[in-house]
Amino acid sequence: MEWRQNGQGDLHWRGTQTSQNIPTGVHRWKRPQYGWSKCNTDGSFINTEIASSAGWVIRDSDGIYKGSVHATGRRTQSALESELQAILIALQHCWSLGINQLILESDCQKAVNIINSKQLHFAFYNWTREIRA
Repeated sequence: MEWRQNGQGDLHWRGTQTSQNIPTGVHRWKRPQYGWSKCNTDGSFINTEIASSAGWVIRDSDGIYKGSVHATGRRTQSALESELQAILIALQHCWSLGINQLILESDCQKAVNIINSKQLHFAFYNWTREIRA
């Protein structure tokens, strides 16, 4: 999933269509355009009794590694909610570092669709509202 904010404050998300049953080939990391950074995120969910976790890697427009983080989030009810939480935590972290020209990528197509308003899911409204804010 990619997130980008243009000069007018619009949010743009882009994800990769994949299916669990069909191999899709090799997906290679692509550099963002000059002046932008890219953050690849992933969420982890075991069960509702264990706090979910999040991880992300940040690289600049030259592909140079700028850091990676692992964080423990709150307990979530599903893998999808863990992915949304990971996106939000990574986004907040990057902004706290002063990275405001940012592309976020995630492998969770359903999260991409919800954030892009292509799919409604009322249970995740608060997560998407925070991500968009």
